Parts: sequence; C-alpha cells; structure tokens
Amino acid sequence: MAQRKKEAVSEAILASAYNSFREKGYAATSISEIARAASVSPANIYVYFPSKLDVFLAVYEPWLREQIERMCAIAAEINDPSERIRFVLCDVWRDLPSRDNRFARSLVQALSTTSSSELCSRAMFQWAEQRVEEVILDAIPEPRRQMLRDGVLTRLIFLAFDGFVMKRGDEGPCDRVEEVIGAVWQLVGGEGDVAPTALPG
Repeated sequence: MAQRKKEAVSEAILASAYNSFREKGYAATSISEIARAASVSPANIYVYFPSKLDVFLAVYEPWLREQIERMCAIAAEINDPSERIRFVLCDVWRDLPSRDNRFARSLVQALSTTSSSELCSRAMFQWAEQRVEEVILDAIPEPRRQMLRDGVLTRLIFLAFDGFVMKRGDEGPCDRVEEVIGAVWQLVGGEGDVAPTALPG
C-alpha cells in the first residue's frame, strides 16, 4: 500500500512537471509551481528527485526516446539513401524542435543553466546518437561511412540540433534549415546538388 502511494506521488510530480516545463520552459518553471500542481510540498519533491534538473530529465528522457524511436521506425522504411538522410535531418533539425510547444528548448535551457556539479549523465544523449547512427549509417556511401563511424556524424547532428532548437522562434524554424540539410547530404553522400529537394511536411 505504501509503495503504491509513493508511485502515485511520483507520477503526480512528473505529470505536473511535464505540463509546466512544456508550457513555460525550464527556466520559468519552479519547484514550488510543480509541487503546487501535484498537491505536494516542495520539500516532498526532493524526497523523490535530488534536483530540478532530475525532475526535468525524468520527463524529458521518455519524451525524447518516443520521438527518436518514431523517427527511426519511419526512416528505416525509406530505401533511397538521400531521402532517408534528408528525412532524419529534417526531423531532428526542423520538426523535433517544434513539437510539444518547443519542449526540446527546455533541454537546452536546463543544460545551459546547470552548474558543473549538477551535470547529468550522457547516457540519454549517447543512446539518441546511437539510434540515429544505426538508421543512417548504411545510407552513406561506403568510402565515407568508415570516416563517419563511432558517432562522428551523429555527434555533429545533435550539436547542430541545439542550435536549431534555439533558433526556432515563435515565427517558425530557422529559415535556412533546408539549405543546410542539402549541403550536409552533399558532404556525406558525395553526390547531388547543394539545393535540397522538397522535404516532407
């Protein structure tokens, strides 16, 4: 019975946190606000989570995993190498930063306002990079594939993701994302024009 109660409290905290972070962003969300919506005291939140960053990551990681798995499942069905790479880059750089009221922006806020003593494990980021690498590596021509193994390309993709998240304003995504995607395909694919073909969405 006590364990069920603990699970219910934890779930209430996470539901409140997800709503607050999604609606207001990481920086504008307070532990007091999360506690109030979850009907617990701020001190009680720290029984379950060591810090605000830990609360955020507890809701962000499953969200990110769902987004990446959905994208990888779709990408795996695209046989044309150029279109597969373009789809993945379009999703990561244009569409993902826009989803759920720009929820990904909260991650960039969280990491940029976190002290070095609070820095989180890289496990979530390594998992995302590995999943994306699995779905795009065989779409890259063999001579370049060797050079881009071991997360080299996906590290670059996710570093750029942070920039596209921050550039994604109320008016929409960065206006040069399609041009950047076309240039990246020419670099990694070694063929085609820099000007991209029409992208999905």
